[in-house]
Amino acid sequence: MNLVSYNATVNLGSIVSQYFNLSAEHNYSSCAVFPDSAFNTLGISRTAELDRLSHFDMNSSNENSTAITNSWCPDDDYGSMLVHSNDADALNAHIDALGAGGNTAIDLGMKWGTALLDPSAQDLVTDMISDGHIDQVVSGRPVAFTDMDTLKIIVLMTDGANTTEYDLKPAYQTGMSQIFIDDRGDNDASNDRFSSRIIDLPGTDADVYYWDRYENSYYSYKYRTTPDGGNSARQMSNAEVFARWGTRARAYKFFRTPYQNGQIPYGDYRDEYYAYESIVGADHADARLETICQGARDAGIVVFAIGFEAPQRGLDAMQDCASSPSHYFDVQGVEISDAFASIARTISQLRLTQ
Repeated sequence: MNLVSYNATVNLGSIVSQYFNLSAEHNYSSCAVFPDSAFNTLGISRTAELDRLSHFDMNSSNENSTAITNSWCPDDDYGSMLVHSNDADALNAHIDALGAGGNTAIDLGMKWGTALLDPSAQDLVTDMISDGHIDQVVSGRPVAFTDMDTLKIIVLMTDGANTTEYDLKPAYQTGMSQIFIDDRGDNDASNDRFSSRIIDLPGTDADVYYWDRYENSYYSYKYRTTPDGGNSARQMSNAEVFARWGTRARAYKFFRTPYQNGQIPYGDYRDEYYAYESIVGADHADARLETICQGARDAGIVVFAIGFEAPQRGLDAMQDCASSPSHYFDVQGVEISDAFASIARTISQLRLTQ
């Protein structure tokens, strides 16, 4: 059995991420984003580069942060995928550790669910067995879709509906930022000093830097032609900056005062505040989900779909994805137990019939 949990993202986690070719903008977290074309097929290539979701927090406004604590993609193994496990205790423990929260990307959950049943994942299973991450008993799986002795089943569940998926804007995903740090030559993050280059005049010595530690001092002391710390200061990468401050906190700390002082226009401050953008909207995600669900059904995967206290839009998506009306469940409260019991009975009957 595979477990793929999702909210706004799907976390590959520290183990599974080792077996896919995620792009190298950063290594703080391990979530992938996909183009629309990826939903036309069930598998996910392990050699082709997957676009790694940026590491950021678009809600925190803590300007004194040393590291973001609520990243859009988890930076640990919380909610990570559990792949081809035959350990009931481990499966139950993994489920028990999950909580509800965040946006909803059913399309991403379903995409990874189908990928782990696609025969192209056989080499993933082989390598994970070799490395001791999964049991030898699953060797040779996932078998071909044409194998008449095998049932492939997905149980897809949501308590919501597809919402917006976000990422940093391309300008902030790679490269160097306009933030400079003087770490004072020690490992004490509490005494770090920062400045931001608010006016960049290439080829001159007339760049203007805002010194954050002089925010409450006389106007002219805040702006210099060198970064705070001089030659001891270094330029921070965008990945490093967004791993330390939430997008709001970064904008407040380094660009709000220069805007208020007339050093930069409002448009520049607004661009810094909204360093993230929508990459997939709700309608877009619904269309991608519809495509991957159709592909799964066409391949012979049996799809059960459960809407647990979900809004009508989510229920409609589940009903559309299910293999048939009898494979769709709209449940409230303790009815969820009845739904899973019914699914178990149906699976047993399918096995006996086969």
